Amino acid sequence: MERHHDRAGLGGGSAGHRPHGGACLNTCVGLLSCCSEFFCQLIPALKYRMWVLLFAAVSVVVANAGLTRILALSTPVLNAIYPVAIMLIFLSFLKTATRGMYRLGVLFTGIVSVFYASWGAGIAIPGVNDMMVLLPGYSLGLGWILPGIAGLAIGRVTDRSALPKE
Repeated sequence: MERHHDRAGLGGGSAGHRPHGGACLNTCVGLLSCCSEFFCQLIPALKYRMWVLLFAAVSVVVANAGLTRILALSTPVLNAIYPVAIMLIFLSFLKTATRGMYRLGVLFTGIVSVFYASWGAGIAIPGVNDMMVLLPGYSLGLGWILPGIAGLAIGRVTDRSALPKE
């Protein structure tokens, strides 16, 4: 049986196994539209059309950088941000979370995740990296968990001690 490629050049193969080029195009158009509308309201000095062109141009430059470069830049940033985001999501589910738990849990998690991200980016900080490696799960990117729990506990205790006694 002979296989025919689609006319749009989005791939070939049997039905159901073709890449979804239309879905990607839809997503790109939606992102350009939403981002441009948001920034047009935020900074009305530039018209909507200029924002679309600006975001499209930036997207072309980023896309042409290549996947290897994009990943090399984004991975350390994501390694620093994700643990803090996970801690914030965890805290949002705790009905008994206090302000101190938020502050110290996020602070301790953020410190460790920034050091982990710098280590992953090849930026070694003598002494600090040697201590961080001792944290359980650090080599797997999970070294933030124990300091995060410690921050939660210390935040909880300090909030309780700050309450006026009745």
